[in-house]
Amino acid sequence: MHNGKLYLIHIICNTTFYLFLFQMWRGALAELVATTCLMYLFEPKSIFGKIL
Repeated sequence: MHNGKLYLIHIICNTTFYLFLFQMWRGALAELVATTCLMYLFEPKSIFGKIL
């Protein structure tokens, strides 16, 4: 029983950690997309001329 409880806690902690990482990653991705879109709107020639 004790082992099972520890295992459950381990799973919960891991799941929480990965969800937290995923939220951070998703937030960073959304920020990157928003920044790129803003750059494209304000300076389409200079930035996309360098990239493409």
